[in-house]
Amino acid sequence: MSSRWCGHLEQAGWSAPGEANDIKGAFGSRWPRPADAGQCSRRMRRWALFTVPNFGEWSQGAVALLGDAAHAMLPFAAQGAGMAIEDAAVLAKALGDHAGDNVAGIPAALKRYGKSRRARVQQVQRAPRRQQGRIYHLAGPLALARDLAIKTMGPQRVLARQDWIYDWRV
Repeated sequence: MSSRWCGHLEQAGWSAPGEANDIKGAFGSRWPRPADAGQCSRRMRRWALFTVPNFGEWSQGAVALLGDAAHAMLPFAAQGAGMAIEDAAVLAKALGDHAGDNVAGIPAALKRYGKSRRARVQQVQRAPRRQQGRIYHLAGPLALARDLAIKTMGPQRVLARQDWIYDWRV
């Protein structure tokens, strides 16, 4: 597994105790009024963000992985659940088209499902990592420029940049 996160976790694992000053330092200057993170939560946690590398098989025998188990994604395009739903649709179609009532055809249908999903999932994983991951974590003048650019583009144009994700069909 590879990981990527904002800041640094000094401890092993995916979660560590958070501090109110971390939140204030990261967001306080960008919110209209200073954040009082101490009132947000008594127990704050910091989480590392993980992805699953694109290698290996998604199925073995009559068992298949889908969603985060097969291809966890960074949250910058908010597509983890969407890809899991697409996986389920393609998996159901593969089983219906190629296995039917023939139990012996299930492993081959599962292999076809994984093979047919891999390119799309990789594309959806890569785009946010390259684009939104860097853009969303800019600081200082670059963050102000980003915010102005997004505001200038308007919601329709910002959303249109993701049409290739939402226009997908089984």
